Amino acid sequence: MPEVHEACGLDVDGMYSVLEVLRKARLINLEGEYPFEEIRLAGDGVAMESILKRCESARIAVEDVVAELRFDLLK
Repeated sequence: MPEVHEACGLDVDGMYSVLEVLRKARLINLEGEYPFEEIRLAGDGVAMESILKRCESARIAVEDVVAELRFDLLK
């Protein structure tokens, strides 16, 4: 989790808000207790793999879609 926090550029509350949206969308699971939580792709990761492929084909930064929650860019 510290690496994710450092990489995302958000404060702790902002990061957890984004993680909660991704969790509710069933893209990730949060395992463990703070501060030792781990992020895991939900299920077999097919949804996230699809998002990554669509970002690549449309030349959209995956960070714009996932971190900024801009799923509208994939239309």
